[in-house]
Amino acid sequence: EGGSGSGAGEEGKPVGVGRLVSLARPEAARFAFVLASLLGTSAVSLAFPAAIGGVLDSAVAQSTSWTPWQVAGGMAALFAAQSVLMAVRGSVLKISGERIAARLRQALFDAIMRQDVAWFDRHRTGDVMNRLTADVQMVQNSLTNNIAMGLRNAFVGVGGVVMLVHMAPTLAAVSLVAIPPIALGWRYGGNIIKKRQLAVQEALGDTANVAEERVSNIRTVRVFAQELAEGRRYGDAVQTVYERSRGVAIASSILDGTVHFAVNLGLCGVIGYGGNMVLSGDMSVGDLTAFMLYATYCGVSLASLAGTFVDVMKGLSASTRIFSVIDSTPSIPISGGRVLETVRGQLTLRDVDFRYPSRTDVQVLNGFSLDIPAGATCAIAGPSGSGKSTVAALLNRLYDPERGAVLLDGVDVRELDPSWLRRQIGTVSQDPILFSASIAENIRYGNPHATDAEVEEAARTANAHQFIVSFPDGYDSLVGERGVQLSGGQRQRISIARAILGDPAIVCLDEATSALDAESEHAVQDALQKVMAGRTVVSVAHRLSSIKAADMIAVLDGSGRVAELGAYDELIAKEGVFKDLVHRQLVVQ
Repeated sequence: EGGSGSGAGEEGKPVGVGRLVSLARPEAARFAFVLASLLGTSAVSLAFPAAIGGVLDSAVAQSTSWTPWQVAGGMAALFAAQSVLMAVRGSVLKISGERIAARLRQALFDAIMRQDVAWFDRHRTGDVMNRLTADVQMVQNSLTNNIAMGLRNAFVGVGGVVMLVHMAPTLAAVSLVAIPPIALGWRYGGNIIKKRQLAVQEALGDTANVAEERVSNIRTVRVFAQELAEGRRYGDAVQTVYERSRGVAIASSILDGTVHFAVNLGLCGVIGYGGNMVLSGDMSVGDLTAFMLYATYCGVSLASLAGTFVDVMKGLSASTRIFSVIDSTPSIPISGGRVLETVRGQLTLRDVDFRYPSRTDVQVLNGFSLDIPAGATCAIAGPSGSGKSTVAALLNRLYDPERGAVLLDGVDVRELDPSWLRRQIGTVSQDPILFSASIAENIRYGNPHATDAEVEEAARTANAHQFIVSFPDGYDSLVGERGVQLSGGQRQRISIARAILGDPAIVCLDEATSALDAESEHAVQDALQKVMAGRTVVSVAHRLSSIKAADMIAVLDGSGRVAELGAYDELIAKEGVFKDLVHRQLVVQ
């Protein structure tokens, strides 16, 4: 019977390194070059200790087969080639990183757009935005700079180990005794860091949400003089981030310190054991020097890998939050299903039970039934919280009922293509949201393929053309963020033009005039009369005086069912719930 939920992926299943690395698959050719250059530059680095050892042994033996300046010149040439490779590699890596981030952001944004409304009820805007920005950035760093440095350190470390074993197997065993405890530290410390970093990312999302809400509603903050209070609220959110980040920092530092201690302990063993080998004649001074340099290379690489490991764990935490969205399957898809050849506009809600997924303890509709004939105007009235707007949301299939069905022309809307369904319903809400774009772009949002003439015709029908052309830039005038440059009545008329641009068979008015002054309401009501002609109309009513002309009025009483149904005069004559609502509203006015 339907239901609501966000589907799989909501729990945020931990992401493995393989899933993280798979993001770089389209950059395989570029990463192959990066890998080759890393091998080349690492080989140059590994040649240096051997050259130093050879110079020392030649000096001790006073050999003249080659001079120190010849060795220095050869190494300088290798270092020059290494620098060129590093510069090219850095450019390729940064460009690849930006390409990965762009694809990941696009995939994440597309996934966000696919989610059903119930998902957005549970996720705050700031947290969603933080996933698109900070989380993606952290994943990008893990896949480029961190992994590149990690591979370089791994190559140098492995190459160093090979050279150590080749030069002196017994001494190599002494120097490498630190590796097992380091591996254990990475294993257990990494899990701790990953979990703590996930908590940090969630706290950052909360912080972003506080900032986004307060900045976007700065006028409300200002008129209530709550600037200082909001500063404290943001400070509390920042403090939470700090406290959780401190836990990550402590765990990372303990891991880093442990690794360094283990590495240096190995080097101490090399000095002691290797010194005795030189004294006994089993190793030359040059070989011990080269060995010490290789051991140092291995130690530095291991220590650097610890830092890389921490950053990769952070990237895994961020990617868990990203892929929890990408992998989430919405219960209501954005497309797919039947498309009716013709739409008459008959609407039926049959024995519907509904609770919002974010408020499952509140039964909003309970056995709700309503039949609206094609072409009829049906007003839905009732006290606040009785479920009036919920009916509008179900008609648009923003949610599915827990039980029962919503039908269009006798067909269950769950069988219909959701995108097609919503194009058949022109919705005008109480607080119309306009985008920070031109008036024409906002109207064309209702039909992206509409011509300029069609946009103007919709504006004329909505009584918006006259005030639009009075602006210096006419239809190209910018409305500001959320339409703040326009009055409430102007925003509402643009919203009406947007709703009818696609010529829908059904018009859904969700308290469309309740927030307007008398003059604006008159202009909007006049526009609505023209829009409603020949269409099925569902009007969620706040001002009951505005629905006298409705063909039928469904009255909700808070029980989740239709308490009364009939024309305005019929319901007034009954002296029931509707008349009581009208009386109370008249008293208030």
